[in-house]
Amino acid sequence: MNNKEPPEYDKFHEEVIQVKDLLSEEKKYSVLDLLDNPRLLKITLLLMVAWFSGGYGTYGIFFGVQQLGGNLYLNLILLNAIGLFQLTGWYFANCIGRRWTTSMFYIIGGCSGMIVGILQALDLENKEIFVTIFALPSKAFVTAGWVSVMLITAEIYPTVVRNIGSGLLNAASGIGIMVAPIVSFASQKIPGLLYLTFAGLMFLSAFLVILLPETNNKALEDTIDFDPNNSISKKIKNSFNTTVQKGYEYLK
Repeated sequence: MNNKEPPEYDKFHEEVIQVKDLLSEEKKYSVLDLLDNPRLLKITLLLMVAWFSGGYGTYGIFFGVQQLGGNLYLNLILLNAIGLFQLTGWYFANCIGRRWTTSMFYIIGGCSGMIVGILQALDLENKEIFVTIFALPSKAFVTAGWVSVMLITAEIYPTVVRNIGSGLLNAASGIGIMVAPIVSFASQKIPGLLYLTFAGLMFLSAFLVILLPETNNKALEDTIDFDPNNSISKKIKNSFNTTVQKGYEYLK
């Protein structure tokens, strides 16, 4: 009809089958691949702390808004408005790197949170206004630092396990979000508990993030460099076999 020869359907069908065979032979990755690779396991554990801290800090301050001085609704508006500060996380992450941006923001946020916790624990006059003043930068810097952590996560994992790693770390932040209201409720009985715990997590995460490789201006990895002899499962299996062998020799 269009003056062209019809395609060779048999040849086309063979090519489709070949593509399907190639796809079926591709390795299916799972969470176990993150846990079995020493390098990826280290990265995952370090980032889990940072994500847990980000979720706990961001939502913990929201849950503890009633502990701040002044008008409740005004404080809610300020806490939401201060979230725009997280845009600076993108800027600094491109200027000084992802790791140092996260560490810097988490340390500043942790210092502000520690001041809030100390003020809440002390019985001082007119402390409510100072509590609110220092709570705002705590919220601002933890959200900005969390943005940088998200950038690290998107760039540090190989393509084949990137979605798996991101999902696992989102689960870690979800645990932090679930813990936050519990600690917030407990801080009504123990003044300062919420913010002092927040400060400790910020300082810990700021240190651990430095141990990660920098990803700024680096090419993304596509595959996992897997060494069967260096896998975690291989080491556990060898250790187990050695222990069993020693026990058998001892019983003999």
